[in-house]
Amino acid sequence: MKHRWCFFVVLLLLFSCSKEDALQQDATINTVFPGQWLCGLDFNTQGTGLACGGLPDQQGKIFRSVDNGKTWQAVLTHSSKCFYFVRFINDTLVYAGGDYVELWRSTNAGESWKYIDLGSNVPTNEFDRPAFRDMAFMGGRLVMVGGDYGKKGVCYVSNDNGYTWKFTQMDHQLSGAALNSIGSAFISGWGYAATIEFNSDYPEQIDLRGDFYTSAVFSDENTVWMTGYSGSVYRSDNRGADWNEAFHSGSCKFNSITSVNGLLYATSDDGLIAVGKIPDNTWSLLQLPVKERILRLSQNHDGRLFATTSDGKIISWL
Repeated sequence: MKHRWCFFVVLLLLFSCSKEDALQQDATINTVFPGQWLCGLDFNTQGTGLACGGLPDQQGKIFRSVDNGKTWQAVLTHSSKCFYFVRFINDTLVYAGGDYVELWRSTNAGESWKYIDLGSNVPTNEFDRPAFRDMAFMGGRLVMVGGDYGKKGVCYVSNDNGYTWKFTQMDHQLSGAALNSIGSAFISGWGYAATIEFNSDYPEQIDLRGDFYTSAVFSDENTVWMTGYSGSVYRSDNRGADWNEAFHSGSCKFNSITSVNGLLYATSDDGLIAVGKIPDNTWSLLQLPVKERILRLSQNHDGRLFATTSDGKIISWL
């Protein structure tokens, strides 16, 4: 019996030591879309915020805040399509994307919306028209990516703020897009990653496999970061040509990554966010007061951080 007890104590110690410490973060919780995923979130520089979400092929909504994220009201409801991203291009021009190459534009900071008919700029076969899931921009250059079920994927590039597009189909779901200051792009998805040069509109796949690469962001002209659902954050110092694992957490399944004021925020399931300091590549875990997925993070005009969840909540803290 004594040996069994010692073995149990050793197991308990090993289990305890394997858990990663996470800083508990006090935050304000606002339930905006109960029971629904809030996938997209963005703010402009004038105090207007937009969030979007829903359930795939069922319904979707876009919410708007005019008081820096304190209160939110629905401004667009779709009866059968979910929205996955919303992105301010400037203080007034906004795009939102969703199921089945669903794309909407607002020219008044999200107060009203117009559906964009892409015409011939869609795949010929309607079964190859997946959801739009992310958009990156720099100047007038926009890169938009999408995909469904791990295999159908599409990448759109525009050089005139989204008024005309060129697209590429592929057999990989895409979920992340990033642009640097000179217009070079990096896109990522299910077992797939590619670069798009500043003078090109079409992706060139790189030799990178083995993870669901959920999101990407540039921290400077050459350094790009990417999250994996396996719990890894990857780093490249040459625009995506070569990669190293910068951080790994057995507690995390990363959904997105954002760069804010010299820090990286990688959102995860179970209310966790990994916070990285870019110069020295040191990381810590932040535990928000929820246990659902944290899907997107953005900063408002006042410097407050906001995050959306898979249960329709918007969480904010300083």
